[in-house]
Amino acid sequence: PQATIYTNDNSSGDPGWYEFADLEPGVYYVSFNKGNYHHFSPKDQGINDAWDSDVDPVSGITPPTILTSGENDITWDAGLYNYASIGDYVWLDTNADGIQDNTEAGINGMQVTLFNSTGTIVSTTFTNTNLLTGKSGWYKFNNLIPGDYFIGFNNGLLYKLSPLNQGTNNAKDSDANPLTNLTTITSLISGEYDDTWDAGFYEYASIGDYVWEDKNANGIQEFGETGINGITVSLYNGAGTLLSTTTTNTNITNGLMGWYDFHNLVPGDYYIGFDNGTSYMFSPNDQGTNDALDSDADLTSGLTTTTTLLSGENDPTWDAGMYEFASLGDYVWLDKDADGIQEFGESGINNIEVNLYNAAGTIIETTFTQTNVATNKDGYYQFTNLLPGAYYVGFNKGNTYYFSPQDIGPSDGLDSDADPNSGLTIPTTLDSGENDLSWDAGIYEYASIGDYVWLDANANGIQSGSEYGINDIEVTLYNGAGFPLETKATAHNSLTNLDGWYEFTDLIPGVYYVSFDNTGYDKFSPKDQGGNDALDSDANLTTGNTIPTVLISGENDMSWDAGMYNYASLGDYVWIDANIDGIQDPSENGINGVQVSLFNGAGILKGTKYTTNDPITGQPGWYEFTNLVPGDYYVVFNPGSSYNISPKDQGTNNALDSDADLISG
Repeated sequence: PQATIYTNDNSSGDPGWYEFADLEPGVYYVSFNKGNYHHFSPKDQGINDAWDSDVDPVSGITPPTILTSGENDITWDAGLYNYASIGDYVWLDTNADGIQDNTEAGINGMQVTLFNSTGTIVSTTFTNTNLLTGKSGWYKFNNLIPGDYFIGFNNGLLYKLSPLNQGTNNAKDSDANPLTNLTTITSLISGEYDDTWDAGFYEYASIGDYVWEDKNANGIQEFGETGINGITVSLYNGAGTLLSTTTTNTNITNGLMGWYDFHNLVPGDYYIGFDNGTSYMFSPNDQGTNDALDSDADLTSGLTTTTTLLSGENDPTWDAGMYEFASLGDYVWLDKDADGIQEFGESGINNIEVNLYNAAGTIIETTFTQTNVATNKDGYYQFTNLLPGAYYVGFNKGNTYYFSPQDIGPSDGLDSDADPNSGLTIPTTLDSGENDLSWDAGIYEYASIGDYVWLDANANGIQSGSEYGINDIEVTLYNGAGFPLETKATAHNSLTNLDGWYEFTDLIPGVYYVSFDNTGYDKFSPKDQGGNDALDSDANLTTGNTIPTVLISGENDMSWDAGMYNYASLGDYVWIDANIDGIQDPSENGINGVQVSLFNGAGILKGTKYTTNDPITGQPGWYEFTNLVPGDYYVVFNPGSSYNISPKDQGTNNALDSDADLISG
């Protein structure tokens, strides 16, 4: 060594200059001490020896050179440099906007590769936690010779690269091209640490869930409500652009219908549109407290609100409840027998007012029964386009009719559902699409029964013009079970001005019979005589009861009569007609022991007697036949061998003449 100096400023003030002066001509070389932090540049680069580095990078020594007398050789340079470094951050870009947000965290374990400008791999590392900051997702390539480099990020199978160069802050954006996973080339200079090369990664998101038939239209998924397949569902981005369309189908995992799903979505803002077609209506949205079970579709548009999907998010909470309108109704009929059961021959009644009530008891609609166009039957009503829910029906029977008994018989389709007092049905819950045609009302008018009790003078059981009614006869009404309901006495009819009338009114249609009390009279007339039921006697000869009859709605059956009579008697006197003039004289006496036979009109012998003393006057020759049913009779006198019969029908006094035929007696 000839001398040692340190680089310093030259006369122009530029640093890094050195010079060895006052040297004897001869052979010399220079040795540079770079210290611990610098590195020698490659030697002899380029074509300008005045600008290249002449130092061996390993030894720091230049080649020998010969200095001649007076020579000033200022071409022996040494280029020094410091290592550079590059790196920064790989983060989970939850909203996939390509900008690092304060809430977004780094991802450890991501492979990062450094390439030089020729595409040769220089180094590979993995993201890890920064020991100084404690944050995940950091990487760094150190000890790099200044020069051109680019970086590649390996996103694996799950992640996608965020869009690059978003925003205005280069330290916060993502620098990897999503198509190549590579950054652009950057030039590192001596000592530089370039910590701006970041990569945002995200996972695809998904959204979807369920379209169901909301049977009660309350907007909440409940047990027993099933999904609907074939519903069109559309996905829109936050700007309102239609991105995709699908239809609900059966979930292959759980076998349930009504499911849909949109996959492989870049995190961001989305909303969904449901098409309810022409049959369905949307349920009320955002009901209850469980967002996974409510309906999210707007009632009018079928659109949900906008939601932000984050990286990797699967949001299965976007549902739509749909329902069909329900209907309710059926039939009001004239229940002829008031038994509460629709039967053959009973017809519907038009123009009966029917009111529909909601669960709160408010009338929401009124209609009137009318003729069913399809069946051409009267008495039908229907309430349509009803929201599923609880309802009940009220029938207005007016002042003429009464309600049949409620819920009789095993068939709900044939019974009467109106409460007999209020005319209201019990509440029922209509499900989506339900057409409940089982709400009926039987109504009826009161019936009446009665007619006439008369003195049947000839006991033939048929009312005739000369026979008159009997007042104050007790009549009792019985139901079909034999239970007495009411008792009346026959009286004068102010309308017909005839005696012997009775009537039982305000009777529920059903089975009845009447019993007559014949106290004061010997017998009931024979029943069911002649061909006119309105003129015969209907009372049993022994009990006084009529047969049971069925009164139908509104019937006034005035055909139940009872004829009554007292027994008759016949007789008088057989006398010795001393002067044979056929006329009883005061001096002529009766004859005892004469046979007298009684025959009815048909010639049948009814009895035989012999004349004897009158029990009252004691006179002989009297006879009498008693307890005779009114009717036609004749008498045969047997004069025996001792007497002859006087001429008959003599004189003008029928009480004193002889009535027997001269020959036959």
